Amino acid sequence: MSSLLTFSDVEKITKYLNTNNLESLFSFFSTKGDILQILKIVKNTIYNSKEDVAFEIDKPGFKGDIIISKNDFIPNIPKDKVITVNINNINFTLGYPSIVDSNFDINKLSSIKQINGNYIDVSYVKEIATNISLKTYKELLDIINTSFILNLNKVLIFNHKNKDFKSDFSFDIYKFYKLLILVCKYSQDYLNQLKLILMKESNFSFGDFKEITVEESINYYKLLKKFTNESASK
Repeated sequence: MSSLLTFSDVEKITKYLNTNNLESLFSFFSTKGDILQILKIVKNTIYNSKEDVAFEIDKPGFKGDIIISKNDFIPNIPKDKVITVNINNINFTLGYPSIVDSNFDINKLSSIKQINGNYIDVSYVKEIATNISLKTYKELLDIINTSFILNLNKVLIFNHKNKDFKSDFSFDIYKFYKLLILVCKYSQDYLNQLKLILMKESNFSFGDFKEITVEESINYYKLLKKFTNESASK
């Protein structure tokens, strides 16, 4: 599993967000592991070969960029853990949830990793939700909230000495979208133009964009522009 999002990944996510294609968006993230892995992937993507990144802030009293170091971006990702509980004579092995659906109560049930020792694929989460009793569902949800969701809701996105710039995460669709927007900060048109220029001027193929990040592609473009300008001045 990749530790970061490639140019092609970001291009897809940007398109899904722009067209409100929730089914494709959550289908994409269902393949990226649990939420802890997704948080790490986002951090690795943004800070790929960087120690400091400027983020645009627009809020009452301030509009501009703030610099966030790598150590202060999602600095407190919880440690992974797995627990086993018995509810109504059923053994559930639980871990941190995945992102599989726009309904985050469904996503919470993706914390179920095994039932009576049988591994559960995330694609069966909705089916589980409709097949367990209401009593079992409520008990499960209470344990999941206490053991995992509370920890996720303590995660910081920006840790900053100015408390007005601090930003936190919570396990809901709104904060998940805000996280994605930090990765997808370039417009779809810009990404398309960048890809076309690199394919035309540097012989990039479609496959190359599955191997490099957006920031790496921008660096390639800057080098191309520099060499072109130097050649023209000779």
